[in-house]
Amino acid sequence: MNVDGTTYSYGPAGMSIVPTSLYLDKNDFREGIGTVVPLTPDQEKALVACLKNWKGKYNSVSNSCVDPPARCLEKLGLKIGSILFPVSLGNQLLDILVDPTVNFYPPTQPAQGSSAPWAR
Repeated sequence: MNVDGTTYSYGPAGMSIVPTSLYLDKNDFREGIGTVVPLTPDQEKALVACLKNWKGKYNSVSNSCVDPPARCLEKLGLKIGSILFPVSLGNQLLDILVDPTVNFYPPTQPAQGSSAPWAR
């Protein structure tokens, strides 16, 4: 999740908080799609606080990469519901937002290796 040029990305090592440009550079082997969620400054502050304070051990089913953004957006009043995959969160946002804006991030390098075929 990118908030004002800072990306919050949750994984087995916990919450990674880095400049979005660095995140994009490290993930240049895969495409990405971002849905812009219009928030007030107070909502952005609440979202960032929620993401920074995300607790729990990573679990690919019950506390995965999609849980922090989905649950934190729910705290702001968005009706996200049960989400298992990032694409499902994106689709849900497209369904509930009025006139959504979408950003596309094409891969700039070919994928290397085979340990994460879903990321190619």
